[in-house]
Amino acid sequence: MTDTPCRDPDCPNRHCQVCNARHTDDPTCIYCLGACRRWLLAIPDLAAQIQASNTGYPAASPGISEHTSRNADTPLMGGDSTSLTGPGGDGRNSAGQPWAADNQPSDPPAVAAVLEDWERDWREMLGLHAAMTPATLTNTTTFLIDQLTWAARHHPAFPDFHSEIRQLHNQLEHAAIGPERPIQGFVDCLVCPGVRLVRLWLPSGLDEDWRCPRCRRVYTLAEYWLAVRQQHETREEAAD
Repeated sequence: MTDTPCRDPDCPNRHCQVCNARHTDDPTCIYCLGACRRWLLAIPDLAAQIQASNTGYPAASPGISEHTSRNADTPLMGGDSTSLTGPGGDGRNSAGQPWAADNQPSDPPAVAAVLEDWERDWREMLGLHAAMTPATLTNTTTFLIDQLTWAARHHPAFPDFHSEIRQLHNQLEHAAIGPERPIQGFVDCLVCPGVRLVRLWLPSGLDEDWRCPRCRRVYTLAEYWLAVRQQHETREEAAD
C-alpha cells in the first residue's frame, strides 16, 4: 500500500507521522499502529513456515562472481531464506566492522538480528535492563508488541521502525508463500481467452501490476480494470 499525503497542504490538523495522511491526536494513527502490530505477530509464523520448507539450495542463493573467490561465495544451504530466518549476530563482523561491509546491497537481513537491535534500543530508552533470555523471534516480537503503543507515541524513530518491519514482513511473506500463491484476478487475458490474470508476490510486497501467466503480458492497474469493463460489456451483449 502506498501512503498518500493529506490533499490539503494547508490543513491545520495533526497528521500521522507514518502515513502523513490521516488526522490523529497521537503521533501515529491507529491504522498504521495496527498494521505494524499485525506484521510483528506474523513474523514468527512466517519464519517457521520458511524453516519447515527449507530443504535445499534455491536459485536465490549466492553464486560465483568475478569479484569474489569460490570459497567466499559458496552458496548457503537454503540461500536467502536461511539468511532471513537465521539467528544473525550483533551487527558486526569479526573485524569489528558493521555487517554491511561484508554484504552486498541485495543480501537479505537476518530478521532476528534486526529485531534484537530494536529491542535493545527500546530497552535503553525505557531504562529497562537487558533481556534475560536469548533473543528469539518469539521473545523479541513479544517485547516489541508489548511496547508498540509507547514507541508509536514517544520513539523519535518510529516511522523508520514501521518501514523496516513492513519490509521484513514483506520479505518473509514472499519467501514463505510468494512463489506458490499468486493472486488471481476476475478477468481473462485479452490475448489468451480463458487464462485469468494474476498478481505476483515480490520481495517488496504484492506487485501492483497484473500479468498473464501464459503470454506474460503485463497490465497496469488501469489496464486491468479496463479489461474487466470490456469483458463485462461483452458478456452483457452476449446475454442480450
